[in-house]
Amino acid sequence: MGTTRQFEGLQELYKRLVTVDGKTPPSRLLQVLSVWESRLTEESSPHKKDTQGKLLYIDCDGNETTKKSSERQAMDKNGRLLYQDYDGSKTTNNNYGRFEPWMEKVENNPLIGSTRFSNAHIESRVLSVQEIVINIEQHIDTVKQELQTVAQYFNSHLWLDCSLLPEIVDSLNESLKQAEKLLNRANKLVDGFSRLPLEEDPSIEIAELVSSDGPAEGELCD
Repeated sequence: MGTTRQFEGLQELYKRLVTVDGKTPPSRLLQVLSVWESRLTEESSPHKKDTQGKLLYIDCDGNETTKKSSERQAMDKNGRLLYQDYDGSKTTNNNYGRFEPWMEKVENNPLIGSTRFSNAHIESRVLSVQEIVINIEQHIDTVKQELQTVAQYFNSHLWLDCSLLPEIVDSLNESLKQAEKLLNRANKLVDGFSRLPLEEDPSIEIAELVSSDGPAEGELCD
């Protein structure tokens, strides 16, 4: 009976210290963190997008497109246009327009530009990731508190096998290390979103327009 109770007590201790009280960061937290990291990468990228959010490229004709590649007529090393003869071979002779152009696939260049965001957008992003920081900090505080009390818990329950204590302490320390890594990632998100390019305040542009409409130096006002 005593052995059974001891085993049950040990099981409960493991659950309480290592599993139940959030010693392992919730999987949802990891997923949310990854989603925000992807979003920051997208929004901080200089690669421009169209109104539907698709990445834009410049094709070989200099036109904007959402296609990553395009086709153009190939040239030889001397810059002469290539054609396909009746045997399927390359030639620079178009045979009076009878041969089809020899086409080649080329990768389009990304359309690079600086995307700017409103102050409200940036503040919203920063507040959202700051909530993640707070959640991780709470998790870290919980683990630290358990590390401080675990030895006392063993001393209060003399029937517990003290050889288990180092194992539990190691588990908590590992959890603390992983949580601190997550906190570092979350803090980088806060810093990254706060550094997004800020669009110009429309009121500044309006003020500049008003001032430019005013009388030039030396002119008289009515």
